[in-house]
Amino acid sequence: MCLLRIKDLKVNFKDQTVLDFRGHDIEIKSGDKVALIGKNGAGKSTLLNCLLHEVKYTGCIKEKYHQSDIGVVFQENVYFKFLKVYEIFELVWNKPKKLILKSKFIKNFNLASIMNKYISDLSGGEKQRLTIALVFSQNKKIYLLDEINSGLDYDNRHELSKIINNITEEKTVIQISHYFEEVENWANKLIILDRGKMIYFGSLSKFYSINKHDSLIIINDKKSLSRLTQKPLNLYSNKYIVSSSIDERHDITNLLEQQKIDYKVVPQNLYTTYKLALVT
Repeated sequence: MCLLRIKDLKVNFKDQTVLDFRGHDIEIKSGDKVALIGKNGAGKSTLLNCLLHEVKYTGCIKEKYHQSDIGVVFQENVYFKFLKVYEIFELVWNKPKKLILKSKFIKNFNLASIMNKYISDLSGGEKQRLTIALVFSQNKKIYLLDEINSGLDYDNRHELSKIINNITEEKTVIQISHYFEEVENWANKLIILDRGKMIYFGSLSKFYSINKHDSLIIINDKKSLSRLTQKPLNLYSNKYIVSSSIDERHDITNLLEQQKIDYKVVPQNLYTTYKLALVT
């Protein structure tokens, strides 16, 4: 079932166009896991705010849910700093502290040790876990997540992602993320934005196939490329080279080694495919 359709969306702030999806039709089905990726300023948060009807837009957003069915986690979440953590849960859940402490959400999100802390004393990671636990405990139909793992170390980020993936297994999720390795193991659809334009919408498998390549050869010191007497055909931004086959990769790396140019080979993955999509 199509849960959300976005067509010909456009957003202007004053005289500047910050989103322009004219000519594009996005359909998100119930249960889809959609990764929203792009550089800072690409329009990702603006798109989420459109879905929340927080900004004016033209075009069509057709929803088969109510706004009350949306759970939202932003990077920054404001709380009254003189409340303790358990008091926040009492207000939201309308349950006494002793019952709250027995909740699976408190255990899953590792919050028991901070229940008596004031909000003002929480670290960034602790505050983010608090917000996520509160939002996901509400059992919403669709979740909009804005870089919820930002500021967490790898282990905490990985553990939190596993918990959220389990909770949202049958939910619809649209998530802004800069962690490509996590997107690859989670999303079934991508929305890629660049400077307000939609570069791609669709499945990961189709994205890989239309931008197929063997590897990305990253030049560690792009100034050293000036020494090359023979330029590789697929050289972009004097920083990386796209190899379309194993044989081509060997030819390029042999050339770089002859010129003593430091490089790194990255086989095709979501990151390399994204980089290629931005320049083709």
